[in-house]
Amino acid sequence: MSRLVLVLVLALSLVAVACGSDDEDSGSDQEQLRALYDDYLSAIGEGDAAAACEQLTEESQEATAADFDSCEQALESAAGFDEGEFGKVELTRIKIDDDVATAQAKTNYGSQPLRFEQTDDGWRLAPGG
Repeated sequence: MSRLVLVLVLALSLVAVACGSDDEDSGSDQEQLRALYDDYLSAIGEGDAAAACEQLTEESQEATAADFDSCEQALESAAGFDEGEFGKVELTRIKIDDDVATAQAKTNYGSQPLRFEQTDDGWRLAPGG
């Protein structure tokens, strides 16, 4: 259970939401943010630290790796939790302002602020929240 809590805190503390393009083919910004966060949590749950790190901005990767050799190593130490223990994770109160967005991640453990930034590679989870 402590590993699960660590992953949740890590996941939720890294994020702040940013906005991106309104490209018709890529879905709405809100849909993209939800998909990104779902992909991040799924990667963590499956123990795929490399895929989880790809969902983070460079700044978030560096912050995550602060006490480790890499972002992947840091997330591997906490990866593999059972997503079912969180219950349904829902992004609420999504607010998009140019290339930054904020939201709340609502789980069985409460609600935490998140942040995303629009990068050259699309939306990514960012530090702050």
